Amino acid sequence: MAVVDSLTPWTALADKLLRLGYEIGGSAAPEVQRNDDNKGDIRLMVVSLIARSLSNMRGVLAMIREKRIVEARVVARCILENQFWAAGFAENPDKFRHAMISHDLNKKGSSGQMLFTTGEIPDEYEGKLRQWMRENKGWDKAKSIAPKQVAKNAQVSDAYVFYDLLSSDAHPTIHALNRYVISKDGKEITDIDLDPEPKEEELAETVSLGCYGLVGALICACKILQADASERVDSLAREYLEMMRAKVEEDEAKRNRDRCATC
Repeated sequence: MAVVDSLTPWTALADKLLRLGYEIGGSAAPEVQRNDDNKGDIRLMVVSLIARSLSNMRGVLAMIREKRIVEARVVARCILENQFWAAGFAENPDKFRHAMISHDLNKKGSSGQMLFTTGEIPDEYEGKLRQWMRENKGWDKAKSIAPKQVAKNAQVSDAYVFYDLLSSDAHPTIHALNRYVISKDGKEITDIDLDPEPKEEELAETVSLGCYGLVGALICACKILQADASERVDSLAREYLEMMRAKVEEDEAKRNRDRCATC
């Protein structure tokens, strides 16, 4: 097995990113507390994104160790979404902050309206909900935001391709359900595997996608927080690119060998 398809180098890179991420997040207190031009809340959101990304990466690695490939890919997808949000802040901090507030207002209002129209609410909760909706009358005009649009606006649309790839396991798609189907020559179904064994190549790919998202999130965070670790993040980004280059070359070589074998 080629080294780029092995878990070892990718988990090693993930560990490096985790250590650096905790250092960046842990040293951000002075920047978060500095409220020049009312940007302290933006910095706080960005540090929270780092914390969420680090937690997600640890979740990916925990699932990989247990060979829970679907669960690992769902959590890796969260890291890419964090990257889009961090890029949104890096591209236009004030605009994206308002977009997040608008999104939250829209979701709360929509959920409240749904409860009124489709279910019964205990009296003690109904009163509080009606009060919130009176105090936030503009919720129905607030706009929600979607990962694809955030990625496009933040000029990281290329990364959305990987997010979309992982989405095929985040939902019960045909692709996701076929993981549990055993077939003969890809046609005749012969059995159902309730606990399929994932390929190490796919486990490695999942960790690599998590690393991709975490690298992007940390780059954006360093820009906003003016962190001293920018050069070290860039170094890990170059390490990631070199590993991906090696993987692409190995995949191309494998395809060439397979073509030759059928000649």
